[in-house]
Formats: sequence, structure tokens, C-alpha cells
Amino acid sequence: MSQILAGETELPYEKLLLVTQLTQCSLHWLITGEGPQHVSEALGFLQDTHLRIVRELAEGREVDVEQLVGDLLTNALIAEGASLHGRYRELDEKERAELRILSELISDGVKLEQPRKKGEE
Repeated sequence: MSQILAGETELPYEKLLLVTQLTQCSLHWLITGEGPQHVSEALGFLQDTHLRIVRELAEGREVDVEQLVGDLLTNALIAEGASLHGRYRELDEKERAELRILSELISDGVKLEQPRKKGEE
């Protein structure tokens, strides 16, 4: 432990995930020291029920909460773009602008990534 605290060695990824689960610290904060320290701060916009669901899903999928929220958001944006595209002829100008933005984001590299399992780097 003293080597880790002194910066002489790194904590394995699976141990970092365990620390995030036990302490509710943000994985991003643990690695970089930047951003909100606790997951609840980073996800403070979620209702308690949604936060509980996300935590349970992340644990079941063996991924960190932040990755899962990113994946869920990406899926939702792609689904929204597909829905708008399917109704293109019926869209008003505002909806067409939304579709253009979503299409640009998706084509610029918003891709679904496979969630990292515990222990993978």
C-alpha cells in the first residue's frame, strides 16, 4: 500500500473498480484527481431510483457506473437519431436540426464501445 501511495506502483484496474464500489468514488477522480470525487456528485442530476438502477446494472455487468451511463446515453442518442430519421418527411425545422446534430456526432465517432469487464485495461 505504501508503494501505491508513494506513486511507485499502480493499483490494478480490478482493484480500482472495487475501491469505487466500496467508497462510491468516481473512477475518473481516482485515476486523474479531476472532476467530482464521488459518483453521487457526478450523477447528482439522476433521481435516487435511477441512480440505484444504474449502480445495480453496472455491478451486474461488471463495469464502472460512469462507463455504463456513457454507454446508455450513446445508445439513447443513436435510438433518437434513428427515430427522427424514420420520420424525416414529417419533421419540422427544429427536429431536422436535431437530426443533423445527432448524425454529425454519430459520424464523428460517437461509437458504442464494449464495456470493460473488471480486470480488463
